[in-house]
Amino acid sequence: MNQISKEVADKVRRYQRLKREANRLYEELQDYFEEELDGCCVTDFSISGKPDECFSQGDGEYIAESASSLNDTGEGICYKPIKGSKKYVAIDYCF
Repeated sequence: MNQISKEVADKVRRYQRLKREANRLYEELQDYFEEELDGCCVTDFSISGKPDECFSQGDGEYIAESASSLNDTGEGICYKPIKGSKKYVAIDYCF
């Protein structure tokens, strides 16, 4: 069996460290945004430009949402403006 080089092992260690950090950040952001969205289940978030085809919620915030009439569930994206920027944080959620 071939041995793994130190370089590859170092990359594996780095990957594990970054994955733990990413998981921690995801949980922190998920908790923060779920509180911001009154308990909706946050599924993802990203940085975005100005949203298209959304409803303005005032204060520069936009919402794009779709719902199912069968079981009162749905999903949406909430765009919250970033202070001092023309960008938004896009928060994907379901309810």
